[in-house]
Order: sequence, then structure tokens, then C-alpha cells
Amino acid sequence: MLKIALKNPELTDGNERPDAWTNDWGLDGKAKVTRDTETYHSAPSSLCITSLGGNVQGQVAQVFDATGGQRLRVSSWLRADGGANAMLAVQSFSAEWKSLSMNIIGNSLTGMNWKQVRGEVTLPPGTARVGIQLMLNGPGKAWLDDVSADGKEVGANALPKSVSLPKPQGPPKAKHSCDPAEGFYPEYPTGWKQTFEGQVKRTKQGNVPLIFLGDSLTQGWKEQPHWKEHYAKLGAVNYGIGGDGTAQ
Repeated sequence: MLKIALKNPELTDGNERPDAWTNDWGLDGKAKVTRDTETYHSAPSSLCITSLGGNVQGQVAQVFDATGGQRLRVSSWLRADGGANAMLAVQSFSAEWKSLSMNIIGNSLTGMNWKQVRGEVTLPPGTARVGIQLMLNGPGKAWLDDVSADGKEVGANALPKSVSLPKPQGPPKAKHSCDPAEGFYPEYPTGWKQTFEGQVKRTKQGNVPLIFLGDSLTQGWKEQPHWKEHYAKLGAVNYGIGGDGTAQ
């Protein structure tokens, strides 16, 4: 079992951002990284990634030397708000910084309080470096605190402090069930619209002689053998979206 002595595992040290958590990917101009003294799992601070507007897929990490075949046990506390999904991940790299694997240890969605996630990974052959990282997926904020890479329960007895953010607001509801209206998932504020826009894009590509509209029941048909047997060969496209009603 590989035991990494993380630097600043309780995200305590630092000024504007926590010390040692310096490797960023996908955040340039899209999000900012801070040492948050208002929201944390254990005092006095945590690591926070904040979207500067819209969806963000990016991460902040510590990176260490490692060897393929080694096992790594990781845990941390996560929190998300504003429509974000916060994830703890372990990413393996070759000596040339080629990404070899990405293992999601666990996640926390908007609306949940601090959540501990833990897991174990085996590093793939060719690994020379490994990053332990907080990932932000979506709008809003993602927090990381009390990280361990050696099996210890860092911050197990902490008293969390959390400042709630305004919950994302959905589109106006239809006055009548037959009036067109967007769908909305509070946990993924842009999820419905992105799915819908993908369907519009597919339609503009042409060759859609048969379209199925519906909710999650319809959406699930494309995973069934009968879909491929009877409908896919007709050029059918499945536009079912979970939760949709007549207005959508």
C-alpha cells in the first residue's frame, strides 16, 4: 500500500489559496481557486473552486511520484452548492504527463452537507506520477477538506461550518400543461437544456425519419434489445428526457 504524506491535508495553511494544492487543469478564466474561511469541514479553512459563470469541468490537485501497480487508499470530505458536483479523484500520469487513468473516488451534489468519500485504486502500468484532486463539474462551488492518502481519518471529529448559497432557480413554469416550457433538475441546473440542445443539433444533421418523444420510460428504450432490433434500423432517434411532461 502506497502511503503518501500529503502536504497541507487539512487545507489550513495558505493565504488566498491553500498551500501545496497548486496543479490546475481546465480552470483558466473559467473558475477561481481560494482558501475558504467561511465554509469548511474542520477549522479554519477548506479548498474551494468557484465557477465564474456557467458550467466548469476542471480540477485542482497535489501531484506525487508513484509507480504502476502500487495501491493507494484515499479519503476526503466534499461539499457542493449552486448546482455543482464536487468529486474526489485520483489521476495517473506517465513520465511524459500523458494521462493513463482517472478514478473517481466519490462525489457530493448540491444540497448535501459535508460528505466523506473514500476508496482504493491500483495505479496502472507506466505510472510515474499521481494526482489527488478536487474536481468541479457544473456551475456553483465545490469544496474539499481533510484529505488523507494513508488511511487516516483526518478531521473525523470536526464540526463543519457551511454557508449556504442560493439554490439555482429554474425556468418559469407553464401556466397550462399544454404551454411549452423547459424542464429543470435542481441538482443539474443546465442538464435539461443541454440535453435538449443536443437533440436540436441531432435534428439539424438530418436523416431523422422517426422520432420518439417522452420521459424516462421512453429514454430507457434505447438501451433495450428491441430498440436495436425494431427501431434503430429505421433511423429512429430517441428524444426521451427523464421527468418531462406535456409542457416539455
